Order: sequence, then C-alpha cells, then structure tokens
Amino acid sequence: MSGYHRYFREEIGKETGEVNLIEVDKSFYQDLYNRDFNFMKMFYENFINVLEVYFSGSSFKVSVLKFLFLNADKENCIFATSAEIAEALETTRPAVSKELKILQDCNFIKKVRNGVYQINVDCVFKGSHTQRMSAKEKFTKPLKKP
Repeated sequence: MSGYHRYFREEIGKETGEVNLIEVDKSFYQDLYNRDFNFMKMFYENFINVLEVYFSGSSFKVSVLKFLFLNADKENCIFATSAEIAEALETTRPAVSKELKILQDCNFIKKVRNGVYQINVDCVFKGSHTQRMSAKEKFTKPLKKP
C-alpha cells in the first residue's frame, strides 16, 4: 500500500528479557515529532514590558528588538536596511548598525544579505515545529559555492 506506514516501539519482556516490537498509533510519534523541547512560551507584550524595565537606561535596545519582532515574517526574516530601521525608529543609521552588529555577534540574528536579517529560530519563533525546522534550515544552511 502506497503511503501506509506502521509504527512500532520496542518493549522488553519482563520474564524473558526478549525484545518485542509493539505496534503503536502513528499519532503517538507525530505528537512527539511536532513538539519542541527546551522552549519557553512567552507572551510578547509581557516580555517587552520586562525588557523595557530591565533595560530602562537603554530603551533604544528594546526598540530595535521590538522592531525585529514586529517585522519578522513566518521564517523569522526581516526585510529592512539599517537606514530603513533607523527611519522607522527615528534615529541614525550608525546607531542601528551598532545594535544589529551586537545582535549578530551573540548569534541572535544573522545578516542574510543587505536588507535581510533573520532572527535565530533557536531563540525566538512563532509557529509550528515543522515551520521552525524549515526556518532553522535556512538560518544554518551555508551558501552554495559555484
């Protein structure tokens, strides 16, 4: 049968120590596959409020993060140059470039190319496990060489 899969797990017999394969419902494995581990659910507004209080002496840093979060697409990509971000935040391009460089150095964002940044999906992501894995592949995948 095309497309039909059976799923098994190993079970060790208590009396004999023999390994037996027990058929299980495929939804058991799909549920495991679709989970993310080592993630903590955060609520955007509350998280931003905490950042604003924590970085009260540097609200500009929080403004840059807010801009990135609010403008990230479904693959965590932000399509904006540092000049466009500076204009949106009513500041200078060098100030934005400095913050973006710090975020790149700590592996929070990756500069894909001029005007395209991607937030590390191991730090922040909105979506399903499959969507995160797809975006992660793009974050970690090296460029092809001719």
